[in-house]
Amino acid sequence: MQPPLDPRKILSELYVKNLELYRERSRIHEIIQQVAEVVFAVDQDYKITLFNKTAEAVFNFSQEKAAGMSADRVVKLSRDEVFFSVKEYAFKKEATLNEINKKSITAIDRLGRKFYYRLNFAHTLMETGEKECVITLTNITNEVEEDKRKDEFIFVTGHELKTPVTIIKNNLWMFRYLFAGKETLTPRQKELLNNTSEELIHLNKLTTDLLDLSRIAQNRLVLNVRDCNIDQVLKDIGDSFSQMANKQGLKFSVSKGQFGMVKADKERIYEVFENLLSNAFKYTEKGYIKIGIARQKSHLKILIVDSGAGIERKDYPKIFTKFGRGSEGLKVHENGASTGLGLYVTKNLVEQMGGKIGFTSEKGKGTEFWFTLKRT
Repeated sequence: MQPPLDPRKILSELYVKNLELYRERSRIHEIIQQVAEVVFAVDQDYKITLFNKTAEAVFNFSQEKAAGMSADRVVKLSRDEVFFSVKEYAFKKEATLNEINKKSITAIDRLGRKFYYRLNFAHTLMETGEKECVITLTNITNEVEEDKRKDEFIFVTGHELKTPVTIIKNNLWMFRYLFAGKETLTPRQKELLNNTSEELIHLNKLTTDLLDLSRIAQNRLVLNVRDCNIDQVLKDIGDSFSQMANKQGLKFSVSKGQFGMVKADKERIYEVFENLLSNAFKYTEKGYIKIGIARQKSHLKILIVDSGAGIERKDYPKIFTKFGRGSEGLKVHENGASTGLGLYVTKNLVEQMGGKIGFTSEKGKGTEFWFTLKRT
């Protein structure tokens, strides 16, 4: 038979456990108060339950005053110059929150200074069954300002390059026109002239990508999306790249058929094809490159398929990012190393035309890039 429980011992042990718990909670609370990040929490009614000292400084509210208030009355944030509602996003799914975090959140302090933050949400289920959302804001102002300076440099550089490139291009055209049909140039001189023209095309493309990169960063990339005859585009692209395919000894084919009209910028759609095909030709040493078309209910799906080097899985996240280059992109090929700009610009162009873009690839077995355009 067990001895009777001693009430005084039970109370003593309970007191010690509660004291340890109180000290642990106090320690965690003090850590939260001292961290450099903004930390606050809201309950299921979107009322503030936690508000650290950094949050006090940023939003100009004391912890005592903020407690119990609606988060949107205290936390003044914006995204793309539009008010950002904590209430709207606090308990959203992780995928939605990841999409939100692709763009920085801004806040203006009491002195009128603008700061940029990266937003993070964490959901907590309390013992009572109630939910709380802990929100942290990490200051990324220095990173954003540095990116702005880079974008400004790129914009100026692109404009400075555009003028001499145009002058050289015009001079080469005039030179070819003056000597057309004449046997004045030697074979070696003709070769040098052709090489110069090809390199000028690459330089002009790089300059265009730099300017587009700057326009994207400043939300100034404007497209003229209208009805576009995709059959004519495919014919022009096929004619343009056939010579390159013959030169490299590759099989090049374009889907035959009448595919009709799509919604696209008539000039920029050529740029999309040229960017994707240029990569295909750069990384395909033997085999084939195909342009395929798949009709969907409201879209056309266009596929650029090659039998080239392929993309390693570890490089997938870099594709479509600014200056993102896979392992193959770092290598210097006959047409130069990748700049990491073409696919980033291409993605933005396709999305502004109302389409989507993606790829599938396997190292050593080729790559398939695809994008969609709305059918009219």
